[in-house]
Amino acid sequence: YAFLIGGRASISELQEFEAIEDNILGAQAVAEARMSNNSRFARLAADIPNAGAYITSFRLPASHRKSWVQAQLQAASLLNDGRIGVMALGNFGNIYEQMGNFEKSLSCHQLALKLATKGGDSESQRVSRANIGMILARLHRFEEALPFLEQSVEEARTLNKDRMVANALCNLSAALNDHGQYMLSLSKSKQALKIARALKDRRLEGNALANKAAANVGLGKLRRARACQNARLAIAKELGDRRGTMMAHGMLAQVDLLQHRWTDAARNLCIQIAEAQLFADAAAECDALCNFGLAHAKSGHLDLAIKSLFRAFRKARSRNDQKVLG
Repeated sequence: YAFLIGGRASISELQEFEAIEDNILGAQAVAEARMSNNSRFARLAADIPNAGAYITSFRLPASHRKSWVQAQLQAASLLNDGRIGVMALGNFGNIYEQMGNFEKSLSCHQLALKLATKGGDSESQRVSRANIGMILARLHRFEEALPFLEQSVEEARTLNKDRMVANALCNLSAALNDHGQYMLSLSKSKQALKIARALKDRRLEGNALANKAAANVGLGKLRRARACQNARLAIAKELGDRRGTMMAHGMLAQVDLLQHRWTDAARNLCIQIAEAQLFADAAAECDALCNFGLAHAKSGHLDLAIKSLFRAFRKARSRNDQKVLG
């Protein structure tokens, strides 16, 4: 977890990753090509997607990681290793979630839970339940999501694992924001933030700050929201977390729109759209295009507003995203 501390540790880890990135990509390609005839290569193909997972999720597009996980799933079959199969399904679920395909993400996590339960893997069951709760919340199925998310918090506390508790609290806080329970979300995000700072885990700190910012937006406390989101943006940049940077600019744009700062909103949305396209995050891109249309309309550029909204409409229709289409 040295990378997550931030500062020089993160810079050093990022520099090391960038120095050997071509070697990692090459090793994965060789392992994938040869794993059918050699169990050692199959084991390598199975292990690579989880090695340095935080850095790769920050730096590599979903298309790269998706091909790795496809090889991981094949390797699990070759090795007859159910645990790796469950891990691969969970990885697929996380990638589909980042790409904005929540239905596929949910199916992957549900299948992972089924297989983990069949294999008696309690840790994978816990992780799968937490992921299912998070995705159900993203699908606005809050009543179904809440029991999973609350159970995740209680399980983490029972195991007395602070990092796990903070992660679970962040997931619950995000769901509460989506459901409009801003005061309760604010309480959970503050709990997560306290733990994250005690652990010196900057990634977790950024996630907690993002939820705290969203809760403050819901409560109409826009200055506090902006301060939280600026702090979150600084952490994302410190960690080289391009997805976190994208999401921070998106939230800052929302605050800009609420404060009628149309030019600032457009600038933040341009960054969000560019990063969303890099990571193939269709949900984030659609949201940004809708907000971009609003910013253009409010600043009197109706032609640009219509173009942005049409782009959002086409992408949402291709994904059957009823929220954006509405």
